[in-house]
Amino acid sequence: MIQVSEIAAMAILETLQASGVGPDKGLRLKREDIGLSLRIDAPKNNDNVIWHNKSVVLIVDQDTEKKEGDALVDVEEGPEEARLVLRRNISKSLEKAL
Repeated sequence: MIQVSEIAAMAILETLQASGVGPDKGLRLKREDIGLSLRIDAPKNNDNVIWHNKSVVLIVDQDTEKKEGDALVDVEEGPEEARLVLRRNISKSLEKAL
């Protein structure tokens, strides 16, 4: 199951709101041929939908969730800016992030 840390959920929600995206849409995490992608979308039946402050922040379809397994969407601070990352070893990540 894919989860989102509190700080990542806040960052995604702030970005969506600043872009004028309504609370019924969020970022869809999708496995593509070249890797993972994020795009603005609305939830569909059987999606895993993660909410924050009554707004959709992340949408994951069943195929992507099955391929990625247990993972955590988190924020990683870089030298110039923060970025979203997918942490696959979530037992330790969850202890630090949540």
